[in-house]
Amino acid sequence: MKERALNEVTPIGMIYKEEIAKAAMTRSALAIFRTNTEIYQGIVKARRKTSPALPHSSLFTIPDIYKSTMDGKRFLLYDGSPVRPELSMDGTFSKTPPNFRQINIIHAVNFDICLPCVFGLLEIASERGKCFSPMLITTDFGSAVLPVLILEFPGSKHMGCFFHFCQAVYRQIQSLGLQQQYTEDETCRCLCRKLMALVLMPTD
Repeated sequence: MKERALNEVTPIGMIYKEEIAKAAMTRSALAIFRTNTEIYQGIVKARRKTSPALPHSSLFTIPDIYKSTMDGKRFLLYDGSPVRPELSMDGTFSKTPPNFRQINIIHAVNFDICLPCVFGLLEIASERGKCFSPMLITTDFGSAVLPVLILEFPGSKHMGCFFHFCQAVYRQIQSLGLQQQYTEDETCRCLCRKLMALVLMPTD
């Protein structure tokens, strides 16, 4: 198990199950054999010693072992197949790895399923010479992203995210001191939800 853990990126729990299944031990041997929980920390420490050190800047090379999925397939870099020309974008600061300011995630819609396609670490910029002009872009209401979208995608239609809109309305309810009334009063809650649903009404 330790040898596989050092040479693979397979989760330790999965390695444990596979090796136990191959061992074909008797019930009595299984009863006294160390559990996954008991051996986990030791294997993690051994694996950590062979793992690449965290980078000290935004310029680093990703080892080949981390460029493929668990079944040996390459990560998706570009998909030229036709999909619905819509994008959803959102960024976060709380989950950003060291040496980067922000991680920005771009989702594409394919067969009505929103799929994360691009994870952008916002300290690195690269040009691939691709012509990219989505018809519709959906984002939150961050003031920083709007001017960039207008500049980079002048022909695209921009829409605000419904989830973030409802979140903003609820935060306003909290700031007005109406949170308890919203929780306990059905009439107040219904009115607030009607306000959230206004954006779903047809424009005409």
